[in-house]
Amino acid sequence: MFRWIPFVFIRFTFFLITGILFFIHTDVEIPRPYLIFSGFVLIYILSYFFRNKLKGKLNLLFGLNGSVILFLFGYLITLHNSPVYTPNHLANLKEKITHYQGIITSDIQEKPNSQKFALQVKAVKTANGWQEALGKVLVYVSKSDSTNLNYGEEILVSGNPQEVSPPANPNEFNYKRYLSFHHIYHQHFLKAGRFVKTGDSSPNFLLEYSYKARKACAGIFKQYIEGEKEYHIASALVLGVKDGLDNEIKNAYSSAGAMHVLAVSGLHVGIIYQVLVMFFGRLLKRKNGRWLFGILALWFLWAYAFITGLSPSVLRAVTMFSFVVLARVINRQSNIYNTLALSAFVLLCWNPYLLLEVGFQLSYLAVFGIVYLQPKLYRLFEIHHDLLDKVWGITCVSIAAQIATFPVGLLYFHQFPNYFLISNLVVIPAALIIVYGGLLLLVLSFSSFLAGLVGICLKWIIWILNEFVFYIEDLPYSLLQGIDISITETWMIYGVIVSLILLFSMRKFNYLIFAFLIFMSFSGFQVLENIAQNNQQFFTIYKVNGQSAFAFFEGEKAFLLADSSLLNDREKVRFHIDHHFWNKGVSGREEIAFQNLDESDQYFPVKKVDGNLLFVWNGFTFLNLRKKPAQPLQTEVDFLIISKQSVTDFREIQQINCRKIIIDSSNKVYKMKRLIGEMKEKKMPYFIISDNGAFTKKIP
Repeated sequence: MFRWIPFVFIRFTFFLITGILFFIHTDVEIPRPYLIFSGFVLIYILSYFFRNKLKGKLNLLFGLNGSVILFLFGYLITLHNSPVYTPNHLANLKEKITHYQGIITSDIQEKPNSQKFALQVKAVKTANGWQEALGKVLVYVSKSDSTNLNYGEEILVSGNPQEVSPPANPNEFNYKRYLSFHHIYHQHFLKAGRFVKTGDSSPNFLLEYSYKARKACAGIFKQYIEGEKEYHIASALVLGVKDGLDNEIKNAYSSAGAMHVLAVSGLHVGIIYQVLVMFFGRLLKRKNGRWLFGILALWFLWAYAFITGLSPSVLRAVTMFSFVVLARVINRQSNIYNTLALSAFVLLCWNPYLLLEVGFQLSYLAVFGIVYLQPKLYRLFEIHHDLLDKVWGITCVSIAAQIATFPVGLLYFHQFPNYFLISNLVVIPAALIIVYGGLLLLVLSFSSFLAGLVGICLKWIIWILNEFVFYIEDLPYSLLQGIDISITETWMIYGVIVSLILLFSMRKFNYLIFAFLIFMSFSGFQVLENIAQNNQQFFTIYKVNGQSAFAFFEGEKAFLLADSSLLNDREKVRFHIDHHFWNKGVSGREEIAFQNLDESDQYFPVKKVDGNLLFVWNGFTFLNLRKKPAQPLQTEVDFLIISKQSVTDFREIQQINCRKIIIDSSNKVYKMKRLIGEMKEKKMPYFIISDNGAFTKKIP
């Protein structure tokens, strides 16, 4: 028989994942998948009953049949969890929607100027009247217009939800794809009077009370933890409420390699589990104590998940540790890999799209890395001093988790925190104390005096932690940023890591050869990429709503010309532009020359004409109209770039001879309709950034 043992669920999960990925990443449609699946199941059952008569002759086919069943099962559960393929889904409706009704199915997220939530649509109104519909809409409501919305409330919305736009700039984060993994394809920005409450119909009473419990716990933190930053850190670290974290805090923790503590997940649930083992671990040594330990541990773990709003990351971690608890209860702890694979199998059966969540990937990679590598690293040195031994233990955990996750981190986040070992020596123990203290504060909230003491202690611990994180961020070279690798290169890095691990575990020279060959292949990819980047010459005009931004690339250097307000907003530059720079090999700040369009030139020979800019780059002449010309201009340029509604009448530019007119994203398109209509009529070559996204021109 095909041997599934000893890692049966690792193999089960592997074939399930292949079916999920086949559905998501290929356009191949399996005809009548349910019928085919039923046929293979029937063959498997018959083979099982007649396996003795086969006398092992068809064992391989028996095992392959089981693999195909799991593959098809992964395909089918993904199909079942993809409502976009149903005819009455919003994405498939052709008529314009004038009204729609739905239920709020997420917690209300507080943004600086708005509230955000997911609305599950029940019905829509078109020119043909009301009809049932499916789909989720991501709704933003202005805070001044909000009416204290809550989970489970029904609202009637006036207007047509807009399809989420794809990335407008090269290599920009694909928010549309990210939302599609959560079955959201539309969004709507609501103003006053565009919606009304029609009822209250909670789709899940557990979630409703979980959100209320988290809100109540956050209120206790707000009451007893002074300081805005300290309160928000405590809420994020203990309850998973990250709405109040500003970009300064996020960037600091990211640069220090400590961002993982601000997302309630495996680390925090692991801390809770450690407390449970510390208090109730003795029950495991008693005859009937194991089941009591299991009941208590599961109750506390899921109670913690409840007060954190049953968020997907916490549910994932609690499910993982629930299987660890059950394994200890039935004394099957010897195969932790099987236990983790079983938890992943269950989670993917519940929601196969979890596989595409960065948090899901990082969580399981980190846990597998810690379980396998940490003991081996820890045994490298024998330390007899208790404190130093604890430090070495934490260091080994950090190294093991980093080895397992850094390729995925490079792929998604394009950065590596160089001082993660130093920061985690402080951050992990501090997170441990803050989680303990936060839970203690909730327990003691009945006493204002005791809760106040705990709140003061937490405030100062969090303040010290923040100061330490900011100190690490300010150290030279704290963050290696701008790394751009492909999915293929990510797999290559994992190939090198696995080969080296097997080399030291198996002591076979062949694994060193494998590691060397994979590394040389990776280097070859990098060399070819660097050759292409060294010879690149092109310019790009980006889409940044309300802003002008032009970049000129020469080899691995770039010049960015942009409005002063954009240059001062690092988050906007990072989101819209930086990923393009990194993909083109422009990674360091010293490789980018920044120039303010509102000031005198620094890098380009810019000539100012009536407040407008005329400059030349690589033989191309550009005229950027930023102010309305005092009189019609008469000149010849390659590219005419219109900014800030400086021109709305074609007569003002009809004497300019150019190859293409570009209307950048600093213009309000509705104010440019007359000009656009005149250019269409005269068949002038033009490009509208707001409608079509970034414009790129390569130099031959």
